[in-house]
Amino acid sequence: MDNPNASPEFDPVPFYIGFCEPCCGEVVTEEVFHHAEDLGYDFLATPITNNYYRMRVLEEVRNASVQDVERRNPALPAFSQLSPLQGGETNVSPNEVSSKAVYIIDDWIDLACDDPVVADFSKQVLLQEVNYAGFCGATNVVVHGPRFLSRNHRRQQVLTYADAIREAQASSPSVSISILLPPALEDLDNEDSPWKHKSVIWHIRHKDVSDYPRRQLMLDDLSIWDVWHSIQAACKYDNRVSIALIIPKKLPPSFVLDRWLSEPIRLLELPFSSFTPNQRNVDVLTKPHQDFLARALRGKVAPWILLRELDGLPGVEYNRGGEEGSALHSDFGSRPSPAEISFAQLTPQQTSPHLMYLREHLQRKQPVRSTLEKYGAGYQDWPQSPLQPLADNLDSMTYEVFEKDPVKYAWYECAVKSALEDFASRGWLRGGRNGNAVVVAVVGAGRGPLMQRVLQASKSIGVEVDAWALEKNPSAFVHLQKRNALEWNSEVHLVQSDMRSWSGPTDSEGNQIGLNILVSELLGSLADNELSPECLDGVQHLLHPTHGISIPSSYSAFATPVAAQELWRAIKYRVSPATSNSKITDPMQLPYVSWLHTFDYLSTAPHTPEAQDQSAQQYDRGSRMEIKRPSIANLWSFHHPDVAHKTISTATKSNHHNIRTARHTFRVPHRGVCHGIAGYFEAVLYDRASTIKQLPSHSTEAFDETVHPPPSDQPWPSDPSHVVLSTNPLTMPIASPDMISWFPLFFPFKTPVYVPNDAEMELSIWRKTDDRGVWYEWCAEVFGKDGVKTGESGWHSSEGAPCLM
Repeated sequence: MDNPNASPEFDPVPFYIGFCEPCCGEVVTEEVFHHAEDLGYDFLATPITNNYYRMRVLEEVRNASVQDVERRNPALPAFSQLSPLQGGETNVSPNEVSSKAVYIIDDWIDLACDDPVVADFSKQVLLQEVNYAGFCGATNVVVHGPRFLSRNHRRQQVLTYADAIREAQASSPSVSISILLPPALEDLDNEDSPWKHKSVIWHIRHKDVSDYPRRQLMLDDLSIWDVWHSIQAACKYDNRVSIALIIPKKLPPSFVLDRWLSEPIRLLELPFSSFTPNQRNVDVLTKPHQDFLARALRGKVAPWILLRELDGLPGVEYNRGGEEGSALHSDFGSRPSPAEISFAQLTPQQTSPHLMYLREHLQRKQPVRSTLEKYGAGYQDWPQSPLQPLADNLDSMTYEVFEKDPVKYAWYECAVKSALEDFASRGWLRGGRNGNAVVVAVVGAGRGPLMQRVLQASKSIGVEVDAWALEKNPSAFVHLQKRNALEWNSEVHLVQSDMRSWSGPTDSEGNQIGLNILVSELLGSLADNELSPECLDGVQHLLHPTHGISIPSSYSAFATPVAAQELWRAIKYRVSPATSNSKITDPMQLPYVSWLHTFDYLSTAPHTPEAQDQSAQQYDRGSRMEIKRPSIANLWSFHHPDVAHKTISTATKSNHHNIRTARHTFRVPHRGVCHGIAGYFEAVLYDRASTIKQLPSHSTEAFDETVHPPPSDQPWPSDPSHVVLSTNPLTMPIASPDMISWFPLFFPFKTPVYVPNDAEMELSIWRKTDDRGVWYEWCAEVFGKDGVKTGESGWHSSEGAPCLM
C-alpha cells in the first residue's frame, strides 16, 4: 500500500508541541524561547512565580494567627491579606513571547482544601498570578485540578475550587484557564501520585495529620469527570474554561476516553512516564495511546501537546557558579539572571527523543482524513439554522456547496437508472409527448444537478425520457435555461413554478399526461424538517395512477441523546435567533444543523462480537480503540406517494396528516450530562422489490434483473436495486459512505440534564403544524434504577419560528 503521506490530498494535522520547565526557578527569556523554537518546540510552559514567592507565601501561612486557625467557616471574609507580588518573585515580564507561552499555577497550593485558611491563601495566590499573567499579555493559564481525598468533603471542596476559578475569570477576562486533570484515578496506588497527597501549603499547617486512605474515596472511572462537570457547571459553561488532560501510562476504559473527547480539551500533557520503551529501547507511545492522541487532535481546534520531561530544556545551561548556588537551586534556589544563561548548539538527535518521536513518527503517520473531514473542516460543532426552501430563494453559493457531494447525486443517478430499467423491463414506455418514453420530473431542480443525472441515466441504458424541471427560484431558473440551451440540447421542459401549483406535464397537443417518476431532493437533516412531506403532497396527484413512483419513496427520522458541550456552548453564547420571521428570543428553543464532532453518545447498545466488528468499520475506521455502538431510535416515517391523500391537489388542504409524535426510552449505562438530542434520517430513494409489485407488467418477456456495472469514475451504491441515503450512524457507513450533504439536526436543552448510572431517559418529540408552518417540540425525563424521576429538560418548542409553508 502506498504511503498516504505521499498523496497531495493528505493534509496532516500540525502538532503544536510545547516543553514544560520542570523547575520553577528558571528564567524564561526571549532568548530561551527562541532556543526552544530552534529545538523544534512551538511554545514553553512555565510557572508564573518563582521559589522566592513560594517561600514567602508559605511563611505567611505558617504565621497565620491562632484565631484564623480556629475560624472554620469558609463563608467568612479572608483570614489574612496576602502581601502583593514583588518584582523579584516572578520570572515573567511583558515581552514579545508572553502571549506564546503557557503559564502554570502548580500543585503547591490547594484551592479545594477543606482547611478554609489554606483554601483562602491559595485563592489569593491564584488571583495574584492570573492577574499578573494577564497584565503580561498571557492568554493561557493552566491550573492544577483539585485533589481527591475526603469523601465527606469532596463536593464542598470542588465547589470551593470552582468559586476560586470563577473569581479568577472575572478578575482577568482576557485569560483562558485550563484545569489540569487526569482522565481517571488509576494511579492512586502510586504513593508518589500528587492526586493522592495533601499539598505543600496544607502540610505547613498540618504536619502531624496523615493523608486519607483510598478506601474513603469511593471513586470510579468517571469520578474525575464528575469533578470537571461540577467545575464547568459552576462556571456556567464559560468557553474560557477548558481542560488540560494528562495522558497517563495506563489509559482508562474506552467509555471514559470517549467522555473526555466530548469535552473542551485545550491541552494534552504527556509526562515522560507515559512513554514505553519498545524492542529497540526507544521510547514510544502504545497503540491505544496513539489512537487516543489521533482522535483528540481531529477537533476543530486541535489541542496543544505539552511534554513534561524529567530534565530541563536541552542545551540551556544556568551558570549559578559554586556549590552554594547549586545547593540553593536544589530546593528553593536562587534565580539566575539572563546574563548567567548560556546555550549549547545541538543537533536534532540531541534534543528530546520524545519530541523527535512525535514530530518524525506520529505527525507524519496520522490517519488519512475522511471525505467529511476534508469537506466539512470549519463546520465542526457550529450551529446553523435549517434552510427554509419554500420561504427563501437560495443563492448560487449554497447550491454549489451541496453539489460538491461525491455520493448523493451518484446515488440519485443509480436510483433513476434502476427505475428506468424496471419501467422498460415491465413494458412501460408509453409516456411522453411521443408515447414512447418515461415521463420524469425533477421538482425543485435548483441549478440542475439532478436533471443532469437523469439525462445521464437515460443515455447510459438507452431508455428515452420525457424530462421536466420545475424551479420557483427565478435566478436559479435563469441558470436552468442556460444549461438547457448549452448542455442539454433543449431536451428538458422547464417550468418556473411552485411545485404545489403546477398543473402537470402535457403531451404535444397540450393534453395532460401522468408523471412516471417524480424526483426531488427536499430532504432536511431530519428528513422532513425542510417540508418535503408538504411539498410532495402538493404534487403527488400528478403521478400516473398505476405507473407513477417517487424518488425518494420513503424516509424515516431517528434520534439519540448526546453529550455535546461544545455545540451547546456555541448555541448559548453565539447564536442570536431573532429574525423578521421569528418570535423566539431564546436560542435553546430552536433546532440547529451541525456537524457533531466533539460529542459522546450517552445511550449505547450492548456489544456483541458481530456488532463490535461492524462498529470498528463504521465509526472509526483504522482505530484500535473499542468503539461504541449507539442506541438510535426510529421516530417516524413518511411514504411517497401517500396513497391515502394522493388525490388531494390543493395547496390549502389540511396538513393534519403530517403531524407526528414519538416517545422512546433510552438506557444510559454510564452517568453523564445530556445537552440535547441528535437527529438523523434514512431515505429509500428506490426499492426494486416494492416497485415491481406496484407496476403492472405490459411485457411478455422475462424480467431482466441484470445489474449494470457502475461508472468507473464515481462512487456507486453496493445494491442498485435498493438505493438508500442515510445519516444514521448505524447505517450510513454501509448505505452511503462519505456522503457530506447533511449534518445531524440538534435539539438543544435549555439546561443540560444530568443522567445517573444505569438510568433511563425518556424522550418525547412532536412534529406539529397549524397549516401555515411546521415546528417541533421536545422534552426529556430521566429515571433512576429504582424508577424514581431524577431530572427533566423542560419543554422546548420552535413554534415561534416555524418552517413556513
